[in-house]
Amino acid sequence: MENGTILYFFITAVLVIALFTIPAIAFFYRNFFYPSLVRRCSRPYLPAVAVFIPCKGINKHLERNISSFVNLDYENLNIYFIVESDEDSAYPVIKKVIESSDRSHCVIAGLAETCGQKNHNLVKAVENAGHKADVYVFFDSDIPVSHKWMDDLLLPLSIPENTVATGFRWLHLENAGYGEKLHAFMNGVMWNLMQLPSQSVWGGCMAVRRNDFERLNISSYWLKTVSDDMGLQEIILRSGNKAVFVPECVAETDDTIHSFTNAVGWFKRQSQVVKYHLRPLWYTSLLLFISASLNLLFSIYTAAGYFSSRPAVFFCACFYIIMLMIWGAFLKKKSADGHSILLWSILAPVHILAGTWALILSIFSNRIKWSGIIYYMAPDGTVLKTVRK
Repeated sequence: MENGTILYFFITAVLVIALFTIPAIAFFYRNFFYPSLVRRCSRPYLPAVAVFIPCKGINKHLERNISSFVNLDYENLNIYFIVESDEDSAYPVIKKVIESSDRSHCVIAGLAETCGQKNHNLVKAVENAGHKADVYVFFDSDIPVSHKWMDDLLLPLSIPENTVATGFRWLHLENAGYGEKLHAFMNGVMWNLMQLPSQSVWGGCMAVRRNDFERLNISSYWLKTVSDDMGLQEIILRSGNKAVFVPECVAETDDTIHSFTNAVGWFKRQSQVVKYHLRPLWYTSLLLFISASLNLLFSIYTAAGYFSSRPAVFFCACFYIIMLMIWGAFLKKKSADGHSILLWSILAPVHILAGTWALILSIFSNRIKWSGIIYYMAPDGTVLKTVRK
């Protein structure tokens, strides 16, 4: 057997093992580790809570989502909705929903200059809230929450060693466009990665004690950079603190990106943020995705022409392509989300190629475009300049 063939077999085996390790660990975490070693060791925890929800523009279910936060079944709670200006189209919707809620407030933060607008909004709202709360909770406005959501999210913080508790989202299919499918698939990859022992944090749903928030000087760092969650995750890793993913706190939403170009742009932006704050993870992702894509392209070429001359190589190529499809199926959450598991699996190799392209694009740009603002980034992840469109 030629050395090149042996190398191909070896690379294929390594990639298959590496890829399948991700959903295997995620499955173990949410079904065994979290129920046995987090929930079982937790105790009732009812701190005073301040909830912060930055809003910009009208998303598809804004009024419904805001109402779900206002109706949270938790007694000692104050909610702060934040906009950059009272001219934001979200402002009248917020005022309408919260007018009969004494514990809900609207904060006008003003325009950011040295950081991401979302970070600026959050810091201004935290300052506005004062020091009354024991725990700060941060949500995105494009997800709905259930009445009992707060109990599940706060539970890990009853263990003193846990600094941050976080959730995630799962995207339902609204139409049948490829952009939606790509967005949902890459979101599924990230949902699995959230459950690895990497101290992952998602800004759409995260809770941190006020004392820890102040001790780690999170506000000061947020005021220099774009991302709230990757910035917080960097701080957590650097300081040796601990973040806990809460499997019950996964919001089901159909707020998907419909365009293929925009879906690639979204994953490019996610990759850029990882590049600035979690560079080892970015390097690892680049290596894994590029290797998986190159091996996939070689396998497709091989399967098309090596059947008669090299049957072992042909069958290895077919095995790799099939395993990518099965891997894709293992990434999917059990959910009535409108996705066909068969089509999800068949498209998994194509999604890998698209995701790889987005990751490669993140190498060559120091600009992050987010909600109509272009941020020019320094190599250390701080904002050099902002340009508003």
